[in-house]
Amino acid sequence: LLGHLGWLRGALGAVLGIGCSAMVGWVLLGGNAAALPWLVAPIGASAVLAFAVPASPLAQPWPVIGGDLISASIGFAMTHLLGPGIAACALSVGLAIAAMSLARCLHPPGGACALLAPLGATAAIPGGFLITLAVNVLLLALVAWLYNGLTGHPWPHRPVAVPPPPATPALVTL
Repeated sequence: LLGHLGWLRGALGAVLGIGCSAMVGWVLLGGNAAALPWLVAPIGASAVLAFAVPASPLAQPWPVIGGDLISASIGFAMTHLLGPGIAACALSVGLAIAAMSLARCLHPPGGACALLAPLGATAAIPGGFLITLAVNVLLLALVAWLYNGLTGHPWPHRPVAVPPPPATPALVTL
């Protein structure tokens, strides 16, 4: 649709995706100081993938949703077992990579989601970041599905089948 201005399509999509995630998060979760946080930083990295490179295997709906949520859950579990610190950080990211790989939802921002709890970003409201992340990720995925489809980049991406090469005639040897 935008040809050499594909970067603009991705940038506008990210504005819409993050904007919708933030607005709904703010209304549902963070409209007042005592509420949950309304936006988490790793969602920005997910937006880069979902809008700028929507055909990437790392940017498909299951990796965006599953990769972020599975990884954050692992981070919370490791922090609960080990407390915040280096061991929880390292194990959270390593186990998140393993889990995402096994679940076929590898998503690089999942590594950042795995670090939320062990770095103490969730200390004020344990578990609250999972709720915020779920709202953020589901809204981002919904906007990516609508926006990418409307701009000629159906999401999830379905590769175009490449026709087989023409048959070569058999060589005749004398």
